[in-house]
Amino acid sequence: MGRSLSELQPWLIPYAEALVRAADQYYGPVSINSVYRSRRDQEILYDRYRRGIAQYPVAPPGQSLHEYRVAFDFNVKQGGRSPEQAIVGSWWRWMGGKWSERDPVHFWVDP
Repeated sequence: MGRSLSELQPWLIPYAEALVRAADQYYGPVSINSVYRSRRDQEILYDRYRRGIAQYPVAPPGQSLHEYRVAFDFNVKQGGRSPEQAIVGSWWRWMGGKWSERDPVHFWVDP
């Protein structure tokens, strides 16, 4: 499971980097948790989710946007806080990026 924004689709990388920089300036150190996931990575994570041991929702294998390199997860190291509207709003305005309170570490774009 990758943790580098360079694993995203090339056109998405500058926007993701800008979002992470903005979050880093606003909140302090940011931790990138997951970028690209192979099918096998997704199977393992989904199994953990189904068994109730995953902290956040996980899509079934074949349905995760991480597998298509158009999603990434990050959180703020200080208390693991979720991004606030200023950061989320920027992500949406820049490129129609998506975010949900249900899965606050997950940022994506529709492929």
